[in-house]
Amino acid sequence: HFGPSLPFRIEVQRDSARERLAAAAAALVQETLAGWEPVLWEASMEMACGSARVRGRIDRVDRHRDTGRIRILDYKTSEAADTPQKRHLASVAEETRPYAIIEVGEKERRWIDLQLPLYILMAGSQFGPEAEISAGYFTLPAETDDTGVQIWDELSETQLQAALQCANGVVDDIRTHRFWPPAEKVSNDDFESMFPGTTSAFVDHEGFIRFLEGWQP
Repeated sequence: HFGPSLPFRIEVQRDSARERLAAAAAALVQETLAGWEPVLWEASMEMACGSARVRGRIDRVDRHRDTGRIRILDYKTSEAADTPQKRHLASVAEETRPYAIIEVGEKERRWIDLQLPLYILMAGSQFGPEAEISAGYFTLPAETDDTGVQIWDELSETQLQAALQCANGVVDDIRTHRFWPPAEKVSNDDFESMFPGTTSAFVDHEGFIRFLEGWQP
């Protein structure tokens, strides 16, 4: 596709891909030796969240050949290997909805991602209530020494129910058009250029709320 003489940047990308895939292959061998075998991949699952149904496509589901335990893995390619906890929980912000607050240890945190908890709850309906299910990431970072599986071992049943409560709250907010106040800091903001300062400084929020109250989609 790129001709017989590859541009330098393509050679760099190719070599990086080879390194990452080689590290992934080595990590997969170790997981297989530890007893984990894939039973599902790109598996579509769904569950009820309030008055809506949430669907997910799970990258990989393993079963341990000796214990029968189930684990869910989501592949993550990034520059650095983040832990599941870091991607799912953050400090409580001023605009945080009460349903998004969870107590972790002796600190209050807030949900910023519900992927893995909802995956576990979805898988529970398929594998049964007696199944031991855990979840984590198969990380493929630029630093290949960090390639491998990171399981969220501290994810308890209480936290799973807190995640479900958060998901129900989000659905309820969408259904009832509760979109204010906005989060002033988000990871990926498609509308950042529209609001050079804080969003509230550029929006007539009282008028916006009146609009939402009378909005019939």
